[in-house]
Amino acid sequence: MSTRELDGKVALVTGGARGIGREIALALADGGARVAVVDVVGDSAQETASELPGEGHAGFACDVVDPQKTQDTVAAVEEALGPIDILV
Repeated sequence: MSTRELDGKVALVTGGARGIGREIALALADGGARVAVVDVVGDSAQETASELPGEGHAGFACDVVDPQKTQDTVAAVEEALGPIDILV
């Protein structure tokens, strides 16, 4: 069994459903983090979260240009996964 340096960490990745954000989410999950995939397209965020290796990931819909929605999403992530350690 190998030790993963991000075990127990919670990461929130904005724009995480596609492109670079998706690759970052994959790398964090590979390292052992529980990842909150946040994207303006909620279905895509949830789909990407379900494809990440390991357990404890979740997808959230959020347009980060809306401060109240962003604040609500951060609260939802922390309720679902715990305090956020890594923000991308």
